[in-house]
Amino acid sequence: MIGRCSTWIKKNYKLKNVKFIISKFNKKYIIFPLAKFEEYFNITAKYRIKKSGSSELSKNNIQTVENFLKAKLFVQGKKSFLISSNFKDKEKFQFDDFDIQLSLKSPEKFEVRQLSNTFNRNVIFSISAKKDQDSNDLILFEKELEN
Repeated sequence: MIGRCSTWIKKNYKLKNVKFIISKFNKKYIIFPLAKFEEYFNITAKYRIKKSGSSELSKNNIQTVENFLKAKLFVQGKKSFLISSNFKDKEKFQFDDFDIQLSLKSPEKFEVRQLSNTFNRNVIFSISAKKDQDSNDLILFEKELEN
């Protein structure tokens, strides 16, 4: 797995014409060629499915939410708000084809956000430095600067 992670990372940086990496390890900067990425870093990857974020409440859903919450919403720009002391911050409500969340913006003022029903697949790479500067890599970098 580690080999595939480093291959993906290096391929991605090569597409951006990166030749060297500069990072900090033990309070010192290290510089090394991209090809040696896995020599300088421990790499882990996690696959997760994450629900997408929120958006403004759809105009089509305002009446449904008002009826359910038994409260009048007001719209400022594209954002919908509710004034009430009957709800809690981050409180969520489910409807047949959408969900909402109330986000407290000031005492008794909540923004009404429509939650996404989309799930995105993500690969999260984590890296941690594992070695100090190799002097030969620094020499390679200096030669590259001369070209």
